[in-house]
Amino acid sequence: MHQTTELNCSVLSCAYNNNLKQKCCLTDILIEGDSAPVADQTRCASFDPKFDSNPVPESCSTTKDAFIACSATLCTFNENEACIAKEITVDSTKDTQSSTQTRCQSFRRL
Repeated sequence: MHQTTELNCSVLSCAYNNNLKQKCCLTDILIEGDSAPVADQTRCASFDPKFDSNPVPESCSTTKDAFIACSATLCTFNENEACIAKEITVDSTKDTQSSTQTRCQSFRRL
């Protein structure tokens, strides 16, 4: 059985972000950052930009538990390419239109 993690997301321009709760509608995501030494070098590969033509569905429900696949091998929470943190936050520093502008803010180096 996979470890599940509470997934918070403040990337409001993502198609999967439930803006009211700042949670992700997906039940699993991928954080990338092979050999990333810091959070700014990680990214949410599951990011999809939100456009008027693809707004968050009203049926979008968020779950407390999500499976986080993770390639950030230097993160203390990475165990066999899965996140074992109890909670993570994905954020960005800009009005994001690309996954490269996102990061796993919860990244902690080994």
